[in-house]
Amino acid sequence: MTHDDEQFALALRAHVHEVAPRIDVRTDGVVPAARKRRTRRALVSGVASVAVVAVAAAWAVETQPWASEVAPAGPTLDVHPSASPSTSSDADAAPRATLDPVTGTITTPMDAWSWDSREHAISRTAVDHYVVGCLQDAGYEATFDGPYPLEPGRDAEYGLWRMEDAEEHGYASLTAPDLDHVGAEWDTEVVPAKASRDCYRAAREAGLTYDTADFGDGPTGITSVMYTMEGQRIRDEWRECLIGHGASAPTSHEAGMVPDGVDGVPLEEQLRIASIDLGCKDELGTVQRLADVGAREEAAYILRARDYLQERHAVEQETLGTAEAYLDDAGVSMPWESR
Repeated sequence: MTHDDEQFALALRAHVHEVAPRIDVRTDGVVPAARKRRTRRALVSGVASVAVVAVAAAWAVETQPWASEVAPAGPTLDVHPSASPSTSSDADAAPRATLDPVTGTITTPMDAWSWDSREHAISRTAVDHYVVGCLQDAGYEATFDGPYPLEPGRDAEYGLWRMEDAEEHGYASLTAPDLDHVGAEWDTEVVPAKASRDCYRAAREAGLTYDTADFGDGPTGITSVMYTMEGQRIRDEWRECLIGHGASAPTSHEAGMVPDGVDGVPLEEQLRIASIDLGCKDELGTVQRLADVGAREEAAYILRARDYLQERHAVEQETLGTAEAYLDDAGVSMPWESR
């Protein structure tokens, strides 16, 4: 990582340390790579925000009965920032994920505590725009190439689960977008590293991002669903279903919930594979069951990390408001605002 990567990494660190072994393919990982005239490359947060810290823990709860349709959300632990301490009856109720087939969103407890990909893009865009102006004021040549698009979020861990998404984009919605022509750009052989660091520091002091080191490391992170014993059982059922219907199942956990053979093939073939993929997920209730495992892991983390999360959440809310106001004053619209 270069010095130019540091400020964006600061904003991601809060989410990086929360989650244990990540699903590296198509969901979370685009490692920063140096380019002569680019300051940074994409880091997909999402499952945002999703990265390696804790060792995968064995899941002791037996798999519960499930149905093929999307189940309604059940009672949850005290996981909302404004909630009061949980009672024993709350703790006895297993948290559930809420799947919304209309919007295509999956809501789990950490959504109330952590920036999503939209909010990361807003802060990141504001920082880059500010830094470009800062460098220009210092007499250096720098350009702002445009706002950051939405990148795959935490939900991408479960692969596709709505046929309309497959029909519109195939499996491309699970991959990171091209970021070659967005954000800040300057010649790193001309602009001294100290100058860019100073401008990033100024952006942070202006409230457009924050340093999570101010809050300490926080408790041990969340185990990724695919690294729990229950998650692996659910995934194996889905894999067997794929094979039984003539699709190629992913062989490694790093491949996540995406069948093999979808890269670089025509949309028609992707749709054929998707029809099997989603048919198996619907038949087995795969996504609801996996998301429920994730909801329980997240709720347990929130109980461990409540003080840390409350402090960070307050700063994130203030930072987001400042970044939105900055972009509004600068006349910069995010991609989804123009649709």
